[in-house]
Amino acid sequence: MIGFWFFILFACLISPIIMIIGGNVFIKKAPQDINFVYGFRTKLSMKNPDTWKFAHAYCGRLWLKFGIMLLPVSILPLVFVFGQSYGPVSIVGCIILAVQILPLVISVSLTNKALAANFDENGNRRTK
Repeated sequence: MIGFWFFILFACLISPIIMIIGGNVFIKKAPQDINFVYGFRTKLSMKNPDTWKFAHAYCGRLWLKFGIMLLPVSILPLVFVFGQSYGPVSIVGCIILAVQILPLVISVSLTNKALAANFDENGNRRTK
C-alpha cells in the first residue's frame, strides 16, 4: 500500500511541476513563431507577435505562481492518508487532481482577460 501512496503522490506532483517548468519556459523563452502546436493558443493571442509574446509572459507568470501554490496543496492532504488503504488514498488523490484543474482554467481565463484589456480585437495595443 505504501507503493500505491507514492504512485498517487507522483501523479499529484506532475501538474504543479509542469506548471512551474512551463511557466519558466513561457516567461524566459516563449515559442518564437505563432503556431498551432505549442504555446498559449487563443484567437487573440495568435493575432500578431506582440499579443503572442504578451500572452506567454502573462500566462507564464500565472503558471509559475499557481504551480508553486499547488505544491503544498498536492502534498499535505496525502500526508494525512499515508499508510492507509487504497480507498482513502485514491479519494484524496482524485480530489487533489480535480482541484489542480482549477488553476489551469483560471490561468486561461485571466490571460484572455488581460489580452482583451491590453489589445483590441485586431491585436493592436490599447492606448491608456
